[in-house]
Amino acid sequence: MPDKDDLTSDDLIRREDDHDKTIRTRLDIHHAQTKQLAEYYSAWADTGDSRAPKYRKVDGSGSIEEVRDRIFVVLG
Repeated sequence: MPDKDDLTSDDLIRREDDHDKTIRTRLDIHHAQTKQLAEYYSAWADTGDSRAPKYRKVDGSGSIEEVRDRIFVVLG
C-alpha cells in the first residue's frame, strides 16, 4: 500500500528534503567517501603487511539473512 509501512500499515512520514534528487546526492556522497576507504584498506591488505587489517568484500544484495550468512563466511 503506497505511503504505508509494509509491516504495521502506519502512515509513512516524508521529510521535507526526502526527494529523488536529495537522496541521489546523499548516495553519491556516500559512495565517493566510502570508495576511497575501501580502496585504501584493500590496497593495504594486498601488500601482505602483517599490520594491515583484513579486508573482505561482501555482496550486500539479497535478504538480511543472506547477507548475514555471507558475512559469517568471510569472518570464518
